[in-house]
Amino acid sequence: MNYLQLCQRLREKVGASGEGPLSVAGQRGEYARIVNWIDEAWIEVQRLHNTWAWMHKEASGSLVPGLMAYTAASFGISDFGRWDINDIRLYDVDVSDEKYLLHKDYDQFKAVYGVGKQTPGRPGYVSVNRANEIVFGPVP
Repeated sequence: MNYLQLCQRLREKVGASGEGPLSVAGQRGEYARIVNWIDEAWIEVQRLHNTWAWMHKEASGSLVPGLMAYTAASFGISDFGRWDINDIRLYDVDVSDEKYLLHKDYDQFKAVYGVGKQTPGRPGYVSVNRANEIVFGPVP
């Protein structure tokens, strides 16, 4: 059942008049409330369990020398909720030198890598900053 069908089913269940909605876009009045209820329910379902496999995707990208913080879009991620920082790996040329990065709480991370002039190096730590960006330390 798709989003529109869920809205139509809800309209039927609550006994609202009409045959619609015929679309989820641009609704007003009673149909707008139905569409909004389905939207809110979908968000609640997604928040029930953050370990559902369908909510996880793998991504990869390159780190830029001198750049510590990266958005999801930096790695080509368009539908994003949160980082799984317990499974971040890094390698230079190929997987032969791949290693897991260790997670640091952001306040601890900032105390080490967010003050003073940083010496670039191969990152060994990862965290998520207040802007929901993934940050690497030391800076690449």
